[in-house]
Amino acid sequence: IDCKNNLYTYNDVDKQNNFPCARTAHTMIKMEKSIWLYGGQKDNQTLLGDLWELDYSIFPLNPSWNLI
Repeated sequence: IDCKNNLYTYNDVDKQNNFPCARTAHTMIKMEKSIWLYGGQKDNQTLLGDLWELDYSIFPLNPSWNLI
């Protein structure tokens, strides 16, 4: 987001072999050049306890999800 010039750029993250499933009731935080995703609940009410990191240090070229 470029607030000075009122510009917004959106880039899709290419689907990879390794990425988190869709979920609700999860926790996400941003830390420096990564976003952390913890837990949540799948559509079928299954509770999740997994931890993922989205490394976007080279964004927008090739951000990647990593299961921790």
